[in-house]
Amino acid sequence: MNTSPSQSNADLVKQLKQELKELRLRVKELEKNEARFYQTEKAFSDSEKRYRELVNNLGDAIIVHDGRYFLFANPAAVKMTHLEKPEDIIGKPIIDFIHPDYKGIVTERVRQILDEGAVMPKYEERYVLPNGSEMDAEVTSVPITFQDKRCVLEIIRDVTERKKEEKHLQKRELKQRLLSEQLAKSNYIKDLLLDVICHDIKNPANIIGMMADMILKGQGNEKTFKVIKKSSDRLIKVTHDVSALANIFVNDTVNKEKLDLYTIINDVLEDFDEQLQNEAMDIEINIPPRMRIFANPIIEHVFVNYISNAIEYASHGKRIVIDASNRGGDIILRVMDFGYTIPEKNRSNLFDRQLRLEKNSQIGRGLGLSIVKRIADVHGGEAWVEPNKPRGNIFCLSIPGD
Repeated sequence: MNTSPSQSNADLVKQLKQELKELRLRVKELEKNEARFYQTEKAFSDSEKRYRELVNNLGDAIIVHDGRYFLFANPAAVKMTHLEKPEDIIGKPIIDFIHPDYKGIVTERVRQILDEGAVMPKYEERYVLPNGSEMDAEVTSVPITFQDKRCVLEIIRDVTERKKEEKHLQKRELKQRLLSEQLAKSNYIKDLLLDVICHDIKNPANIIGMMADMILKGQGNEKTFKVIKKSSDRLIKVTHDVSALANIFVNDTVNKEKLDLYTIINDVLEDFDEQLQNEAMDIEINIPPRMRIFANPIIEHVFVNYISNAIEYASHGKRIVIDASNRGGDIILRVMDFGYTIPEKNRSNLFDRQLRLEKNSQIGRGLGLSIVKRIADVHGGEAWVEPNKPRGNIFCLSIPGD
């Protein structure tokens, strides 16, 4: 069936109107899209502006680099490096700013960020600034896409002043600790000397008192006066000994002279005659004649302590043996008792002042042995204790011979 020309024109007009309508709808949609694009672009621009303002106004330095060269630096970074403008940093090799001690660490951190996309934890780093000064800093490093490639963004905080303050504080703490240790040492020496004075003065003072009573009762004789004279000399000697003891705790060396060991032991034993008789203890001396040591007279306190402890804590053994021998140029002196054997676990710290067990606990040697150890130390010797057989203890002293 043939269509008339008028009908064809009507269909064409109708089609054109429909297409025009669709075109208008597309134009409106494009206008809406253009508005949304403009809004998005503006939002992005505003966001970028705010971001740049944030970065530029941030007090911490922010830099971006590609592992080799600086690509971006905010004003804080320029100020931190004592330069004038970002262009003075951008394009410079980052390695030129890294302290030699940190170059290996920084290189590895940058590798992990660029190759693995790792976010590195905050750490401390040291920079060498263009003016030659050094700066300590806390650095946080993260990966970032910049100029269409993976780069490293670093936030840097100058902690140079804080580090200086920490060092100053550490020095103050060290000084206070040293002063505290010196005070503790002074109190330690004071306690030692007070104990020595009380112990060493008591016996001669008691003897002088007893002799004075005998004289007042008319029972005194020439021997009485000799005993008083000897006890008086002993008191005077205590004052000299206290000074010498104080010296060994302050200094690491003492004046030395040639001393006859047998004479020293016999002089010490005279002061223990009465105690040995009261405890019914026998004493045996096996020291070669004319055996000499090179020591300070304060060495006598070692023998006083060893013998005093043997009487006080091992009197039930009823026997003390003292011997000496020469081993490779050193004189080894041993004071053997036959009381209770000190447990092995307590022997190593027996010469520490802190250890003081009760008399009925098998050991209770007091702080006198800490004096013995110090005397041995300043003579370049050693003091120790060994078990005796079948029971008891052997207190030893090694000291350079004549």
